[in-house]
Amino acid sequence: MDKNCSINTVCNNLNISLSYLYTLFIKKSIFPHDLFLKQLRINEAKKKLCNTEASIGQIAKEVGFLNQFNFTRSFKNSLELSPENYRQLQE
Repeated sequence: MDKNCSINTVCNNLNISLSYLYTLFIKKSIFPHDLFLKQLRINEAKKKLCNTEASIGQIAKEVGFLNQFNFTRSFKNSLELSPENYRQLQE
């Protein structure tokens, strides 16, 4: 959940080229490659919202968002709920 993680980092860690990764996403994925990391971060944030008392801002940083505003906007776009509302519904 490193905020500096990028598609290039993923390629380097997997030892594959960027063009090959794009090909894999086109063949295997229902969403674009640039949403892949964001969705991983949202999924990790959902776990943290349910299992910790950490603040929304702290969770945003822990899962790799640059700030709470971007995190909240991405979370709401993904789930149609704010992180606060999601946490309340899970209690």
